[in-house]
Amino acid sequence: MDILKIFKRFCGIFLFVLFVTGIIVGCSPKNPIVGTWIYTEDSGREVSMEFYEDGTCFDTPVKTRTSADAVSYKLQKDGMLIFTMEWDGPIRYESAEDQEKALDDSDYYYLSKDTFILHKKIYKKK
Repeated sequence: MDILKIFKRFCGIFLFVLFVTGIIVGCSPKNPIVGTWIYTEDSGREVSMEFYEDGTCFDTPVKTRTSADAVSYKLQKDGMLIFTMEWDGPIRYESAEDQEKALDDSDYYYLSKDTFILHKKIYKKK
């Protein structure tokens, strides 16, 4: 009889821990920039860029004077978006509070759900 009580108690604790873990993992904020972003040019041609969970990126419109490509990114807690370039120093972009600021000034970016504005171009999440 005591073994049955211990088993029930163990099962209850196990289910509670599993439930709490599911809530924590399920509700934890994911990196909103991760994914494929598409910009449609006036000609109808689609241009895409990729951001990966491991902090790498591909085909971003971020270039330096020496044509270095961005190889990784970091989205900081304060909103600063920092790209690490192939062979040049980092490039930083400040977060804009609204789309207009990012569309007017290429030193800013805007990110909200499925809209990402970078270099005055509006990208949509694929």
